[in-house]
Amino acid sequence: MGSIYCKKCGKPIKPDSTFCPYCGENLSKVNVRNANGRLNHRVFIIAGVFIACILGIILCYNSPKHNSSHGESNDMETCSECNGEGYITQTCSECDGDCYTECFECNGKGRIRCTWCYGEGGDDCITCNGTGRKECGMCWGRGYNSDGDQCLTCNGTGYTQCSMCFGNGKVECSSCFGRGYKDCSECNGDGRIECSECDGEGEVRVECPKCDGTGKVDA
Repeated sequence: MGSIYCKKCGKPIKPDSTFCPYCGENLSKVNVRNANGRLNHRVFIIAGVFIACILGIILCYNSPKHNSSHGESNDMETCSECNGEGYITQTCSECDGDCYTECFECNGKGRIRCTWCYGEGGDDCITCNGTGRKECGMCWGRGYNSDGDQCLTCNGTGYTQCSMCFGNGKVECSSCFGRGYKDCSECNGDGRIECSECDGEGEVRVECPKCDGTGKVDA
């Protein structure tokens, strides 16, 4: 760092000196003034930049506005296709205006195969193994009693009707109640669902092709 000169005696001193080693002059006040001077200079610069930005914003806001796609705003008129709204209404292409589409879960049938019995309506009876009959408990399947007479319970056949499945050999599925299918949960058995494209309205709004959604066209 270079030397500076004392304002009182004019002799060279170090820049960070607090007192002049020759005349004893107090130099701290001078350094404070110099620092304050530099600070005030920065404040003025920042204030000048801020004022310039404000003026630029005001000028841009008050400048004439133009429409980049159609020319000046003075040369524009309301679009006759959309009446200035910027969009038009047309029939929904997804449902053709029907408001509903075929249910994808059941393919429009309104029902699906029961996953519990695989569409069979029930399972084989575990009591009779699906035969619908069981061994007579009175004659133990022999068809006659201990006296050699025909068993009256099974009429000599040795078997009786299964009391669990009533002779059907199958137990009704508790999930589908023996039908083999259940109502589709997606469409509640209707076979169709509300169109997701138009939300069941049958019509959709699209951007006006004449004015590109601006509502204005060249005069």
